[in-house]
Amino acid sequence: MGPNRRRLEREEAQARAAQRRKEEERRAADVAEAAHIIEAWNDRLASGRRALFSPTIGAAAIAGYRWLTVQCPGCGTVKEIDLTTIRRHPDASLMSSRAMTTTSLLGMSAHHARTPSLTFTDRCGTG
Repeated sequence: MGPNRRRLEREEAQARAAQRRKEEERRAADVAEAAHIIEAWNDRLASGRRALFSPTIGAAAIAGYRWLTVQCPGCGTVKEIDLTTIRRHPDASLMSSRAMTTTSLLGMSAHHARTPSLTFTDRCGTG
């Protein structure tokens, strides 16, 4: 192996390391943005304000929010739902799947399928 080959290998290793750092920085930025979106949504709903936007299931996963707390306004039933068990596309909006969440997952009748109280959490039973 000559000096040129070693230099080439070092340069390639440095380029791979730089690429990994860029990917880690992008991932960290995605996590921070997704967490901000989820927290803003949780805060908005917790303060009783109307949801003007809905995060995606994928955003919750990226931010590390694995659980969704659902409370039925009709009967008061509360349930923790593991988002990894929901078979929906990661880009699906949470509010687009509201009826599925309140009726199917909570086992409620259709008349209870009004706007539920929803909160993303990182662990079951925490807010």
